[in-house]
Amino acid sequence: SIIGGIENKAIAPEATALFAMGIAFESFSMAVSVRSDAIAGGIMTNLSCDPSQSGCDPNEILSDEFNILNVDGVLATEIGISFATAFKLWDRKFSIGIKPKLVEVDVFSESESILTISSDYDFAVNRDNRQNKGTFETIDLGLALDLSDSVRLGLNVRNLLTEEFKVFEQTLNFDTQARFGVAYYNDFIVLALDYDLTENEPLLPNESFGGLRTQYVMVGAEFHGLRYVKFRLGARQNVASDISAGAKDPLYTAGVGFWLGFNLDVAAIYNEHTAGVFLQSGFQF
Repeated sequence: SIIGGIENKAIAPEATALFAMGIAFESFSMAVSVRSDAIAGGIMTNLSCDPSQSGCDPNEILSDEFNILNVDGVLATEIGISFATAFKLWDRKFSIGIKPKLVEVDVFSESESILTISSDYDFAVNRDNRQNKGTFETIDLGLALDLSDSVRLGLNVRNLLTEEFKVFEQTLNFDTQARFGVAYYNDFIVLALDYDLTENEPLLPNESFGGLRTQYVMVGAEFHGLRYVKFRLGARQNVASDISAGAKDPLYTAGVGFWLGFNLDVAAIYNEHTAGVFLQSGFQF
């Protein structure tokens, strides 16, 4: 009954940390940023059959060729320097930013039958399961065009230069990702719609995690009529192909931001299958 309950189900925690510092000059702005993305995944494959069903060989349950636990993890740390400027295009403000960056990649990968996995911590800390893949260089790009005093279009492209690594006979890809957005804003509210132009594979080398691919449609609203407080509401839908019904369920977000000489933003994201938190703080001087 346990095996039947975990078929095609994956657990995939993620954590991201970002530090950035920027400065604006008369004709351009620049910033230095450091970002780390830690992603892990666990899924069972090659499940044994159900002994209560006719034709099932009950010896499968006791065979180490079945019930394979796949555990993968990736830590991608990037250091980038951003440059941005704005000018008139068709008598409208057009902004462009570019960020060359250096990305270091560390990976962990293991596949083993649940019958033979050690009961101690060797499975998780065994150096044979870990690899440092070194670094690669790539570029991010951002574009924004003000259609009017209240409407703005935007495009964000990550990893213009793609890269792939061989990880324990699997392939880890850093593919190009693109997101388009449109926003309406005035003195009291910002309304935004974002859409992923690309279907994004999970940043995990094992093909068993293909069900974690994403392509988001996102809507959000920020209410900033109060001087020191902003309220935010949003929702996002995963429209990627070949994902589970649970992965297609909408996610809802809510957040609040404070400006008291420094900014503090707190937000949460939730549905039946996913939970997450976001915290951001910054200073301006």
